[in-house]
Amino acid sequence: ARGMQTFANAEKEANCSADIPANAFGELMGELLSYDTGGETHAVLHELGKALGRWVYFIDAAEDYGQDVQKGRFNALHALYGTQSLTDEQRTSLDTTLTLELADAVAAADLIDFDGRDDLRAVIYNILCLGMPAQADQVLYPKKECKKCKGERGA
Repeated sequence: ARGMQTFANAEKEANCSADIPANAFGELMGELLSYDTGGETHAVLHELGKALGRWVYFIDAAEDYGQDVQKGRFNALHALYGTQSLTDEQRTSLDTTLTLELADAVAAADLIDFDGRDDLRAVIYNILCLGMPAQADQVLYPKKECKKCKGERGA
């Protein structure tokens, strides 16, 4: 509840940087992912959750950007950029931000003791290294040619 309130307050600050609500959401995710753990496991899962939370916050803001601007809803990226839609330069900047957040998440995942659970390790790394970057690519570059389907993705 405290994390949700902190996150809500961060989004209410119309002049805040995008990092403030992203950090608040990351902290919330870190607390959720590390809930009821202790010691090194807690620290590792908390860092993993923080990176994932920041990534989720930024990708969601990027995906909702146009609709939020059109409907007058708060969007931290719009507060940062002030443009009607994301420019190519802004998309590239967000792509870098998302890549860095995933690098932090992978660094935290590298510290997890999977205790011989190679299947679980494979699923987590598949999500972090393949699924999430593919989702970012789809959100940031929706008209880019899809290599697998040999055509254009819908916008």
